[in-house]
Amino acid sequence: MCLRNLFAESVGLPDSTAMLITRLRLRVSYAYDRRGFSFTERAHLSRTHLMLINELSCPRPAWRTIVVQPAILYVENNLMLAQLVGDLLDLGGWHVWRAPDGTTAQTFLRGEQRYALLLVDNELRDTTGLEVVKFARSLPHRESLPIMLFSIEDCEREAKEAGANEFLRKPHDLFLLVETIRRLIKG
Repeated sequence: MCLRNLFAESVGLPDSTAMLITRLRLRVSYAYDRRGFSFTERAHLSRTHLMLINELSCPRPAWRTIVVQPAILYVENNLMLAQLVGDLLDLGGWHVWRAPDGTTAQTFLRGEQRYALLLVDNELRDTTGLEVVKFARSLPHRESLPIMLFSIEDCEREAKEAGANEFLRKPHDLFLLVETIRRLIKG
């Protein structure tokens, strides 16, 4: 376990906040007390880190909690790939909502949560990604939502007809994922 995580655990910070601590190091501190010299290892943080930790560790009322990151709804049934792409998107600065199947995705899409992008795998357990794209386009409040279909099959033409803005092939285009998402969200 790295020092950052140990510190976060001892202070009671969530893992997502611990990832914000970039430079954390141990410094040996010497102190003289009645029994003589003793030393302790202390974590020394910059003033910015301390302010950030103070801000994030204070409990806030629910109405003051603000999600700063744009949200992406990611629909994928493969758990390993979902974790990999989810981590990649987290590092890219987006908050990821994961849906393991089409039914869950449709439930999320019916809600009022604002998404910056819908990223859908075509091979789902209960339906296809194309059906999820068509469903999203049929909802009035999701008509302008950027949608990207991510599939191992070559179904680019069908994806565009269903309403997807972009199509990427797995695993070949994985390195293009973040760049394409940034372009779709900005454009």
